[in-house]
Amino acid sequence: MIISALDPAFPLFYGSFSSHLSKHDADFVDVIHTDAWIYGAPVSTGTADFWPNGGTTLQPGCPRRNYKALTDIDLCSHRRSWWFWAESVKKEFPEKFYAVKVKNWADFKNGKFIDNEDYRVIMGHDCPTDISGDYYLQTNGVPPYARNLAGVSYVHPTKLKGNTPDESKKVESTKT
Repeated sequence: MIISALDPAFPLFYGSFSSHLSKHDADFVDVIHTDAWIYGAPVSTGTADFWPNGGTTLQPGCPRRNYKALTDIDLCSHRRSWWFWAESVKKEFPEKFYAVKVKNWADFKNGKFIDNEDYRVIMGHDCPTDISGDYYLQTNGVPPYARNLAGVSYVHPTKLKGNTPDESKKVESTKT
């Protein structure tokens, strides 16, 4: 059995009297983290954990949070995991979400990959089930979110497609 977890919940699921998703819940558990520490789990919980754009808020293309809990703006980064996974399934988007195995976001930004041979894997629907560890990638702020092989090389967020304030507002207005 395979479980694909899309930014699994953090509040109320981590602590002494609670349980949360783990790599032991299925033969293979892949996790896409997009809002760690706010609504999403801040730690690796799967067999393979993917951390697009560092896995935290503010995902590219999302407007600055207004801190009104559970509003569309507040949930933008959390929901981004769902958009990434949906795009990975759609055949109209030929780009893939390539990711690399790295210790953390800082190492990704500096190109310090763990595995140099066959180091790229795909996040989402076509994720291989024979991998483990933490994988990082960078996405666009608007569809297509996947950057293909360019996604495994860090660029300043202002250079990403759809990551300007005007483009962010357009993306959110199309989702509501």
